[in-house]
Amino acid sequence: MEMAQAFIFDAGWLFFASWALVLAAVSIITFGRDIFRIRRRETARAINHEGSRSKPEKQSLVNGHVLRGQ
Repeated sequence: MEMAQAFIFDAGWLFFASWALVLAAVSIITFGRDIFRIRRRETARAINHEGSRSKPEKQSLVNGHVLRGQ
C-alpha cells in the first residue's frame, strides 16, 4: 500500500469516527430528555416508595380499577 492510499484510508476512518460521535451527540441532545425521563421517573418512584415516611395514599376500587390519592 502506498503512502497516499494509507493516508486516505486513515483519513476515512477518522472522518467516519468523528461523524459517528457528532451523530451520537446530536441524538442525545435531541432525544435525551425522552430517553432518560423514564429512568428519572422510575428512580424517583423507587426513592419515594423506599425512603418516604409520609402517610400512605388512600386507594379506592372503582369498576375494578385502583384510584390513588382520592
